[in-house]
Amino acid sequence: MPRYSAADLLVKRSRHDNVPNTVVESHAWGAPVVAFNIGGLPDVADRQRTGYLAHPHDPEALAVGIQWVLSRNESERQPMRENAHERAMARFDSHVVAKQYVDRYEKVLQGGLMPVVCLFQWVKGRLTAVRLSCHKTLSFRCLGRQARPAQGL
Repeated sequence: MPRYSAADLLVKRSRHDNVPNTVVESHAWGAPVVAFNIGGLPDVADRQRTGYLAHPHDPEALAVGIQWVLSRNESERQPMRENAHERAMARFDSHVVAKQYVDRYEKVLQGGLMPVVCLFQWVKGRLTAVRLSCHKTLSFRCLGRQARPAQGL
């Protein structure tokens, strides 16, 4: 795992991106992010709270963001680091994401949502990812905190 915590900031200069792992990982380690306000980046970074989101496709605005973060003294940057870490854990921790998938899958089974794709991934006996499918014969059950596929899957 990269040591983003040693960095003053991460600059993500992508002009098109969804939810880049580098930004999520950077926040998880407590490093502020400077990026363009495009795609899924606003879902990860919070302007002037966990870094800086610049006007899309404007290199000068990105430079302003870099300067804004670096011009903060350590006592101003520390809350930004803490906010970044807390936001990443609250939104992108594997347990949080797995629960969101399980909740969505249960809604599909109850007829509340239309399924899209289905993939179960098990690592060390734990559900790490679930994607939904249009396959109507799948069944699923949840045992306590650990999700398990129903018999026959």
